[in-house]
Amino acid sequence: MPTWMFFIYALLCYLLGAIPTAYIVVKRLTGLDIRAHGSGNVGATNVKRVAGAGPARFVLIVDGLKGFLPVLASQVLFPQHTVWHVIFAALCLIGHSKSVFINFKGGKGAITGLGTMFALVPAASLIAAVVALIVFKLTRIVSVATISACLVVPITCWLLNVPDAYLIYACAAAVLVIVLHRSNISRLLKGQEGRLT
Repeated sequence: MPTWMFFIYALLCYLLGAIPTAYIVVKRLTGLDIRAHGSGNVGATNVKRVAGAGPARFVLIVDGLKGFLPVLASQVLFPQHTVWHVIFAALCLIGHSKSVFINFKGGKGAITGLGTMFALVPAASLIAAVVALIVFKLTRIVSVATISACLVVPITCWLLNVPDAYLIYACAAAVLVIVLHRSNISRLLKGQEGRLT
């Protein structure tokens, strides 16, 4: 496979991941910079706080597709290159959390990361999504649900005996998303993390 195809597709994955959906939606609907309102995070949860549930659902879907579609397409285009799939997934996730379009700021990667995993290991991702939903229903705290899903994905991938590259990515992505939630973890430990109604 020509090397130039890898680099072009890699750049495309980063740029697609870097589209700041939450920033664009809130700016268009309200004229506000989401980074200066609510929690300041460029993600669906903060969109709900700033612009409402409908826009938040839209952002949730698009952010998930930003991870899912490029990785799924890479599996069709480059079926023999398992490591490439992982690299493309990582670039989608990095693009979302470090977007070139908003000064290398971005979201915390949960939904885009889950989108990439849905393309790589659908069963593990579905289980993680169900766990996240149950935890959220019980606690009404998005960060707790997200961290729970992050812990479930690598374990499920290991139990499913997925390719090593996929397992390594699942672990690395989970660690990255949890690290990006460090401020939430700090508030959780202090009993100050907000609940979403």
